[in-house]
Amino acid sequence: MKKSQEEKLATAIWVLSCNDDPPQMTYQSIEYRLEGSIESDIKKIIKKFPELFQEQIPKNHLQEWKSMMISEQLRPKWIAQNKNATEVINNLTLSDVFRNRFRNAVESTPVSPEILNWGLEYIKGYYGKVREKRDYYLRLVSLLFIPLLSLFVAFYSVNVSYKSSYKSLEFEEMKLKRELILPIYDRFATKFSNSLHKGIMQDSANDVIIELSEARSALFSLSPFLGSEKFDSLKQDFTEYQVALLEAQILDSIPHHKLDLISEKFANINIEVVKVVEGYFNEND
Repeated sequence: MKKSQEEKLATAIWVLSCNDDPPQMTYQSIEYRLEGSIESDIKKIIKKFPELFQEQIPKNHLQEWKSMMISEQLRPKWIAQNKNATEVINNLTLSDVFRNRFRNAVESTPVSPEILNWGLEYIKGYYGKVREKRDYYLRLVSLLFIPLLSLFVAFYSVNVSYKSSYKSLEFEEMKLKRELILPIYDRFATKFSNSLHKGIMQDSANDVIIELSEARSALFSLSPFLGSEKFDSLKQDFTEYQVALLEAQILDSIPHHKLDLISEKFANINIEVVKVVEGYFNEND
């Protein structure tokens, strides 16, 4: 699936998950309602955005919903129109169902317009960063190609050694990366710290969400400098940190074990990112 198509599908799923009654959604329901979508693509999107969607709902919520559907309540259209509706309902499993991250009960009301719009902007920003990352690589290649070509011309014209040319190229590449990484890191560090402060202080949930969104966006912008393995690890840690911080916003007070988890994830992410950034300034100094 092309990224533009994936973005449209993610946007459609988000809007439906914000407003639908019931809040529980099946992958088959999305496939039924959104022409051209297939279950594997839908599952990929739900898995990609744990900050927007619950990939699975609690088992007791599923049982409660199934009981209500047996009583002909809260039935999705594709089930209500099925002549074997009872059998379909009984066969539903946890892996068939997902829902919006901000609708945590079987009969949750639609989300606020602020949350809906935040999610739309978040999806737009995520795919914008994907395009930005692609453009970064193209820009990096073009910026490095010119000095590389010049170095080779110089090598053949004045008999400069290959080793000297290669070191010059390495220096130019390192200089370019330093210029690119600093403003991105500054943005990440600021927004990431803000998310912890506002989350621990239990400020407005919307403010915490905005800081998390911008910190995650900056982390994705840092991905070319992190390497795929390190980025995947940090992305997983960030998701766990984000989920824990958002869950804490609905509590009267944050229990110690939750605070410990949030603090540990924050520290681990911060340390690993700082190590990578420092690496670009310790080399060849």
